[in-house]
Order: sequence, then C-alpha cells, then structure tokens
Amino acid sequence: MKRVSPRALPPSAAVCLFLLALALPSSALAQNKSSSKGKKQPQADKTLSGTAAAPTVTVAPKSVAATHAGLLSPLEAEVVDEMNLARTEPQKYAAFVEEYKKYYNGNQLMVPGRQGLLTAEGVAAVDEAINFLRAAKPLPPLDVARGMCLAAKDHALDLAVKGTTGHKGSDGSTPNVRLERYGRWENVNGENIAYEVTTARHIVIGMIIDDGVANRGHRRNIFEANHRVAGVNINTSPPYGAKCVITYAGGFTDKAAGPAPSKY
Repeated sequence: MKRVSPRALPPSAAVCLFLLALALPSSALAQNKSSSKGKKQPQADKTLSGTAAAPTVTVAPKSVAATHAGLLSPLEAEVVDEMNLARTEPQKYAAFVEEYKKYYNGNQLMVPGRQGLLTAEGVAAVDEAINFLRAAKPLPPLDVARGMCLAAKDHALDLAVKGTTGHKGSDGSTPNVRLERYGRWENVNGENIAYEVTTARHIVIGMIIDDGVANRGHRRNIFEANHRVAGVNINTSPPYGAKCVITYAGGFTDKAAGPAPSKY
C-alpha cells in the first residue's frame, strides 16, 4: 500500500438532524454540517413533517442499476444499491465495515488509491458503526424518483461549479425547496453530501461511520425508517472535484407537467 502524508479531517461544526426545528419540509430541519479546510466530510440534512409508523416488513431489493439504467449513472445506481444492502441486511453489512478497519492505523485512515486522512475518532467510530449495524432491524429498500435525482443534480452541480459546501444552495435554496421544483415530497425529507467520490461501498461506509459527526446524521438518513424514496447525483465538473448528493423522502410524486428547469 502506498503511504502518503495524512491530512487532518476535522470534526463537523454542527449537526442539526439530514434533523431540528424548521421545515425542510414543513416542520423540522436538521443538518449535519461538517466544515473543514481542504478535505471535507459528507453532510446530512433532514426535515420531518408528521409522524409515520415504521415499516415492519422488508423486501429484497432489486438492483437499481437494472431498473433505473436510463436515469442513473452506473456509480449512482451502485450507491443506491449499497444503501439498500445496508438497510435490508444490516448484519451482513457490518462485516464490510469490519473489513474497513484494516485501513486504520490509530486515527490515520489509509485507503489504497486515496490520500491519507487523519480522522477525528479513529477506529472507535468504526466499532460504534459495527455495533449499530449488528443491532439494527432490517428496513425496506429505497426506491428511486426522477424528480429527486434532478433535485440532487441541481445541488451537486452548484457545489461543484461554485466550490461551496453545505445544504444551502448559492441561490438560497434548501433541500426541500429543491425537491419542490420537481414534484411533491411526502412525510419527511433529507439530504446527504459526500465531497470525496470513490467507490459506492466506500461512500456508503463513510456515511455510516460518520466520523466527527456527533449525531451521526448521515447514518440516520440512510437508516431512517420513514425514508422510502431517494435520488442520487454525482457531479464531476471542474474545478472543484466530484460531489455526491443524495436526497431522501417518505414518498415523491413527480410534477405531471414535467420538471421545472434546473436553476444551474
């Protein structure tokens, strides 16, 4: 494994839980904001509106790559498939996170092919994630909505082109506002952001570990029982590098007359 000098990966600045008190939808907005200089953590934002009973029956996920090939890129589809594997088989996914521990040396994370990182919590956060997965109950897989992918696309492009971070768009938009450009979301909504795009498994494992994020907001978005639909967009536009934005909701209905034009 090629060793490189690790970079500091600072803890998140504040976490409101991808949840608190506004309406990314209509009643509550929570954000997991990880600010850092240089290397950036993923971010999560969640809005709650109403309360819904947690599902009790799980369904084996179908490959999103096969069912949404015209909507998602192969990597975007893999990200959804990874989240669905973690949701439907959390104990199985714990083994993948356990395997990830081999890349740690104390607080240094050295993944082959990536620059070394100095994490905030080190292996302790990995062990905490493994324990969470081992105790988690299976959840239904997420479906994919076209309008939610378009909302994610707007924000991913905005971040990539403007070089900004966080859940607030350069036009002042919040995740729920971006979703409402393309349709109607139901019950709850949220948003995760990854600033380093590698493999789908590493993206999802990173969000589940959620190093430096006190309320584990990215993990909570992935395992929110009332999230039933998602949208993903990965933007690689220069000059600021790839960004992966994931939107979540309890349900979503695309606008019948077609989506509103992109803001970017």
